[in-house]
Amino acid sequence: NKQKQILFIVNIDRFKYYNELYGIEVGDFVLQEVAKIIGILLCKTDVYIYRLGADDFGILGQKNKIDAEKLSKALINYFKNNIIEFNNLEFNISVSIGISEFEPLIETADIALKETKKDLSKYYKIYNPKPST
Repeated sequence: NKQKQILFIVNIDRFKYYNELYGIEVGDFVLQEVAKIIGILLCKTDVYIYRLGADDFGILGQKNKIDAEKLSKALINYFKNNIIEFNNLEFNISVSIGISEFEPLIETADIALKETKKDLSKYYKIYNPKPST
């Protein structure tokens, strides 16, 4: 009996800006801090955390053990209300999240992430296989 999986793709908004304006050292630090914060916030959750590439992190878990909205809001609110500091510089990081329980997980969560990026008033989106018209 295979449990249904859910995947969150967490993207650091405007990450390219940090690398280009402040250099790769700052970009690397931001990536490490975001990864550390995700790990701390989710330490009591039964999930796997991955770096998917560039500025994307994956969070994989069993759908029946995760409240997708609660987890997403916790991550978004943490970054909204806290700064990351590096060598006397302060950064307000924000993240966008695409979520899916539909195969193929990475592709469908990425579609949800792209939809989130289109509407900047929303910070996360759950993939819907039947798009609204």
